[in-house]
Amino acid sequence: MLAVLCVLAALFAVAHHSHGDHESAPSKPATPSAPLDVTLGEGSSFQTSMDPATNNVSYSFKLLNASAGPVRISQLGDSRDGMELVGVSPRLPVSVPPGALSMTITFHITDCARISREQWDIPVHVTSGGRSGTVSLALRSDGPTDPWQLFVTRPVCNR
Repeated sequence: MLAVLCVLAALFAVAHHSHGDHESAPSKPATPSAPLDVTLGEGSSFQTSMDPATNNVSYSFKLLNASAGPVRISQLGDSRDGMELVGVSPRLPVSVPPGALSMTITFHITDCARISREQWDIPVHVTSGGRSGTVSLALRSDGPTDPWQLFVTRPVCNR
């Protein structure tokens, strides 16, 4: 009987400890901080392409790593209303040394009317110096008025 009580007490302590950890550490996206020390940006040129047979559009750009060392990228981009992320090239994860690396993100257009007219920064999950986090990458368009996602979808959405 004493052994059963000890097991039940241990299970209660583990359940209580796990529950307390969950409450005290809410899940939220990582944000860049000084210890992460990652600086990413977009190069001075980009290219867009489309496939009218599939309603896929691609945005190719130079990813600039201005950090002191290599940065490992495990995720680049996400799906949003009206646009489903279907590919990233080169295949992830990829290590980006200081300098530039050509990248392409490809989206399938699902609903032109639902694509945001607000600037949409691309989330990039990175690891550098043993630390991980998510940073935002602002992509550009070919004009001062439209955010990149409207520019790249213009041929499909007839905007």
